[in-house]
Amino acid sequence: MKNPIVAFASKPVRSLFRSLVASAALALSAAIALPAVSFADEDGVSFWLPGIYGSLAAVPQQPGFTFTAINYFDSVSGSGSIAGAREITIGKLNPTVNVSLNATVTSKVDVVLPYLNYVFATPVFGGQLALGMFGIVGNNSTALDGTLTLASGPFVITRQGSISQTAWGVGDLYPVASMR
Repeated sequence: MKNPIVAFASKPVRSLFRSLVASAALALSAAIALPAVSFADEDGVSFWLPGIYGSLAAVPQQPGFTFTAINYFDSVSGSGSIAGAREITIGKLNPTVNVSLNATVTSKVDVVLPYLNYVFATPVFGGQLALGMFGIVGNNSTALDGTLTLASGPFVITRQGSISQTAWGVGDLYPVASMR
């Protein structure tokens, strides 16, 4: 009488088992090689330029060239203050020194996004192909204002200062292709 385990592991069964193991190893290797999960909107910053794609994304466009200029303006600011006290020793003198800093930063951006688009009249793969190019041009101005106060007993030292910078520039080109 033959051993049932040996009878079960016949040549066709072993071949099938090896094929399954090889397929599982290939699938596992492919899953490991795939990139990590990506998130469309991370930290509230949109990956796509807002307004390019919306609920009317499938509506056919008029064939030919179109030009659009989008103005984007934003103004942001932030402020804060911090204070600290430290007792220091210089020989027999050990005064308490109080330090405080109050700072404000403001930034204004005003840019234009020119968009040139061409829509083909003849269908491509049964749809309407449109090719376009975005650009960005504009300025950004930022200012930092601050006050530093140092106090030790009756002595008070205050230092105020501000720095600012304005930059004008032209940004990268942003190609867009869509099929409707």
